[in-house]
Amino acid sequence: MYNGDEKVVFSIDLGTTNTGISFAHLQPGAAPRVRSVTRWPGQEDAAGDSKIPTLIRYQEGKAIAFGADAVENPDVDGGPVSYLASWFKLHLHPATMRTSSNIEVPPLPPSDSLKQVYADFLSFVFKHAVEFFATSFHDGERIWSRLSDTVVIVLATPNGWDSYQQGFLRDAVVLAGVLPQGFESDRLQFVTEAEASVHYALEHTSTRGGGEWLTAGTHFAVLDAGGSTVDTTVYRCVSTAPKMILEEVTGSECVQAGSVFVNRDAERFLRLKLANSKYGDDDSISVMMDVFEKKTKRRFDGSDDPSVIAFGRTQENDSSCGISRGRLTLTSDEVKLAFQNSLADIMDSCARIIERSPKVCDTVLLVGGYSDSAYLRSTLREKFAIRGVQFVTADDGTYFRGRGWQG
Repeated sequence: MYNGDEKVVFSIDLGTTNTGISFAHLQPGAAPRVRSVTRWPGQEDAAGDSKIPTLIRYQEGKAIAFGADAVENPDVDGGPVSYLASWFKLHLHPATMRTSSNIEVPPLPPSDSLKQVYADFLSFVFKHAVEFFATSFHDGERIWSRLSDTVVIVLATPNGWDSYQQGFLRDAVVLAGVLPQGFESDRLQFVTEAEASVHYALEHTSTRGGGEWLTAGTHFAVLDAGGSTVDTTVYRCVSTAPKMILEEVTGSECVQAGSVFVNRDAERFLRLKLANSKYGDDDSISVMMDVFEKKTKRRFDGSDDPSVIAFGRTQENDSSCGISRGRLTLTSDEVKLAFQNSLADIMDSCARIIERSPKVCDTVLLVGGYSDSAYLRSTLREKFAIRGVQFVTADDGTYFRGRGWQG
């Protein structure tokens, strides 16, 4: 039961490629109920989708489209040029994280600062979230009107972020009009993405409340695999009832090995494979990568079965590189190349933190959108089986923070 003042809380997980928002109307004496925003502009055909692509389309210095609506390029010959802001979260990563990943981050629109881009996106998604909130209750508009001046915002951030990034986000929240200038400090709170995931995921493992493996005194790790970062943290379970209390017992690991790096290496491979083919042009590669991101990467389980990327018309053929009737066939080993660097970094990071644990840590809870990958799961289990480490996943793959395959 909740025993504080009545209030509305919004939790925003602005990920590298996808963003999700959840909310709760907290009332004294009532059990909190967390809901997700599941309708987004431009995604009317995907009812129930809790994620919106983290994209903004700019034209002449103004944001003209967001999310799924920003994908289509409106440029016409002789007209103003538009720019797509994507993966802009990577610009905010600490310098050490950016340089270590060796990834080419898409440039920002020429006339907009990173803070303005953040503010534009936060303003859009928050406005839509408030509209969703108002229609989620029969008296939602009245509730919001009464409690909007005390709304609390919770932002999920990677483990590797520090006070600089938090200060940046405070400014962006004000610039976006989400909170007013000089707001009370307790109205904006930060939670690490791993910590936010673990409390939710533990309620959705095979046995409610964390499963039979979680008891007071247990040490376990949480591997939060998102779009750009993979954060691993070791916790000690202080108690499971009446309230679950967890304590972080060692410094966390944060590596740039999220699912966007699988995309990066897949694109590099395709460009090399198709270098001497007419289908190695930017437009063809772009279509192939869209299919790889939405289908191939998600379905791949490491088996020997080939993967097929349908990208063109039936007249499209190039037997020298495995293209027949508009379909590119990749061997299992070729797809594994896209995962290779990411998985190597994840396994090394996981091994380091397990070794640092002050007590035996033989359970790792997998959370985050990238953890839905069957190939990621099977590789981890195979790698750590000799150590007696088990990997636990949530039965429900939908996380209230909206963490997507990309984060």
